[in-house]
Amino acid sequence: MLAVPQTADSHILAPHTITSVNVNGVRAAARKGMLDWLERTSADFICLQETRASDDQLRETLEPALGNGWFLVSAEPSAKGRNGVAVLSRTEPDAVRIGHGDDEFLDAGRYIEADFADLTVASLYLPSGEALTPKQEEKERFMASFAVHLATTAAAAEAADRHVVVSGDWNIAHTELDLKNWKTNKKSSGFLPEERAWMDLLFAEDSAWVDVFRTSIRVSTVRTRGGRTEEKPSTTIRVGVSTTRLPPADTPSEPRSRSSNALSPTTSDGRITHLSPSRTGRDAHA
Repeated sequence: MLAVPQTADSHILAPHTITSVNVNGVRAAARKGMLDWLERTSADFICLQETRASDDQLRETLEPALGNGWFLVSAEPSAKGRNGVAVLSRTEPDAVRIGHGDDEFLDAGRYIEADFADLTVASLYLPSGEALTPKQEEKERFMASFAVHLATTAAAAEAADRHVVVSGDWNIAHTELDLKNWKTNKKSSGFLPEERAWMDLLFAEDSAWVDVFRTSIRVSTVRTRGGRTEEKPSTTIRVGVSTTRLPPADTPSEPRSRSSNALSPTTSDGRITHLSPSRTGRDAHA
């Protein structure tokens, strides 16, 4: 999901490419071709989720990429082998903030922001939850405090004429278009009515945030097969929220349902790029 204030005259509309990837373990991703992809991608920023590594382990794994000019900031998880978010960038950030102001989740490795001139790029890994369990209560607490953070961030961005992109794995399917088997998941975490209502409020017409992947944007899917990375045309409705509305691409694309457990990187030839998660390496939109 990406987010930027809707009323700002954003420099994001300059050719910045922002890619978001749930890597499902960065060391495993590196073995499957991530380092080769980092050498070829034209992305300016890459948001990572579920690195499942300490800061030192992440830096060691990505050392070849860092030696080739990438800069890395990260928020390691307190729980070993879980969570973890990071931002890779072509330039060194001016400032970095970990967490969203809620002490309960400060060390959870779920949120990081990095400032680059008048642009803030954030990587989010929202809790997955589990309906009718304490895990769902934890997710709802995160959502409540994160909504406050988003409101504060949007107000500050507008006052300072800054632009913000929040990209990541939100673990919520907003609409029926976002989930292949939505009818059987209405009581499952990630598609609960209260979670979808939370998204409705976030993207209301009078909200400071806009879901940039609901705009018309051309997309291609990147996937790894047999050690090779392939790219083919595709569409995505993976959520990205931004404080600036983006213009439509030259050729509008129609939303398509996606598998709830897919994880494959997607890149757009528009202004912003998103890598949607695919745990299997298969096309998430097939």
